[in-house]
Amino acid sequence: MWSANQRRRSLGERLFRIAETVERIESRPAELTHGAKALLAYIGSLLRQVDSTVDDRWNELAVIEPGLREELRRELCDDFRDVVGVLVSEVVPVLVGADARRVPVELEPALRQSVLSAAPDWKPVPVLYGSDYYEYSIVPLRKSELEVPVTGRPVPSSAAEGGDMESPPDFVFISVPGVERDSVALHAVLLGHEAGHLRDWYLRLSEGFVLDVPPQLVDSDGKPGEGYGEYVKIATNWTEECVADILSCLTIGPVALLALPEVAGGAGELAVDSDSHPGTDRRIELMLRVLHQQGFDVVSGLTEAFSGYKTLCGDAWKRIVQGPDLNQQIASLVLAWIRTQLDELIRVCTSNVPASDLFTSDYWPLVESAASMLGGGLPCGEIILAGRSRAAARPEVILNASWLVKVQGLQALGQQLGVVLTEDSHISDVSRVSEVLDRLTLKSFEIAEFLRSA
Repeated sequence: MWSANQRRRSLGERLFRIAETVERIESRPAELTHGAKALLAYIGSLLRQVDSTVDDRWNELAVIEPGLREELRRELCDDFRDVVGVLVSEVVPVLVGADARRVPVELEPALRQSVLSAAPDWKPVPVLYGSDYYEYSIVPLRKSELEVPVTGRPVPSSAAEGGDMESPPDFVFISVPGVERDSVALHAVLLGHEAGHLRDWYLRLSEGFVLDVPPQLVDSDGKPGEGYGEYVKIATNWTEECVADILSCLTIGPVALLALPEVAGGAGELAVDSDSHPGTDRRIELMLRVLHQQGFDVVSGLTEAFSGYKTLCGDAWKRIVQGPDLNQQIASLVLAWIRTQLDELIRVCTSNVPASDLFTSDYWPLVESAASMLGGGLPCGEIILAGRSRAAARPEVILNASWLVKVQGLQALGQQLGVVLTEDSHISDVSRVSEVLDRLTLKSFEIAEFLRSA
């Protein structure tokens, strides 16, 4: 824009449109998730504050001589632009996607508990929303990222850097593929992997693995040379993903592994690496190690699945790097380094998860009991414990039970529905039974939450 006044006008229009969107969403409170309501209340107050603060500061500058006034008003517009930019790119899509018709609201109480367990002193508000992309993600948001530019408070170094978790997030935006709203079995990724990222940020586990400078990336002066920045980026990303996978196995058990290939497989081949993730086959092999340590490789009902994945992915960390958009030389150096760190990653993660948060094979009899209920066409939100007492089922028990029914072929549930399933059954028949299983699983979460809150 050619003047501060034109920039202010343009940004004001953007802010007005954002406010209109917020008002439309506020008019439908029954369609919002718990986290979205909290975010909406905050954004509503923020918009009012931004509007009044920008106007007040604009008018305060009116008495200054024209040249300096224009310069300072441009700087004010820079701050205004930053706030509008975050709102448009990060916040509004979350609010729009947080419609209860696009997200599995039945899982929201379990997700809140997972977030609280992962970062007990931070207490960020999780906002679950449906994404137009086929992906799961977790993104932190601090109020300071929105408030600092217009209030004049000093920017904390962590907020300025954007990735340091010394400043706790006020919200965590957690996405699910909107098209998979009712595919509850896949949403184990939320309670496991995405919550694992939050636990990693909170405990700073992946930060503890210090990178050496490979000799191939040292220049003639003995300093890091060309390619070292990319090496650090890929190594950091891969470490964080491995840590999240390990924590997922530790906290939700076999379902962490069983859901991953179906989620990742929908987006591409398993044996393909990227700068953000090691190949899914490598991640599967790592998770098999963790689940073996927990004793899950010998529990009833999973032997065939574990054996199959072991055959497919047992040597995944030995294969060479392959990925269409990957710097092969740099990624190969990362692979050589992280191979030597896997056992230590498992050890560190295991030692940092409280016993109360571990999901061990001791829970498997409850999983089998819950799976028997689902296979019989019944929700499993209430389970019978030793001594015939009844209790709300843990989310991890429900999810593992749902996957155990899937792994065992869905035949028992199919019989309840009058559908005989074989290896040659039509896809539509299998999908019909799977849909019923998803509904039973969602209902199980509702029942369990009702019992816990009663």
